[in-house]
Amino acid sequence: FTRVKEIFWNIQGFTSVRLEWDATTDDEIAVLSGSGYLDLHAVGGLLDPKSSGTTGDILLTTAGAVSGATYTILLVVELI
Repeated sequence: FTRVKEIFWNIQGFTSVRLEWDATTDDEIAVLSGSGYLDLHAVGGLLDPKSSGTTGDILLTTAGAVSGATYTILLVVELI
């Protein structure tokens, strides 16, 4: 299993960036825009739900990009 404990991000020039656990029907982790920090320690982190067809991968999908758009995303994860 994989657990996301923290997310740091800085997104410029995109409407949003979506993070999802890869599965037959992907499971949402977060939809990010602008810049920020999400501390998930208090809730025990976000655990991969291991839905049907799961691969264990985390997918990143961008929306609404303009020329020169950039993003930086740092995930703090725990393998359990």
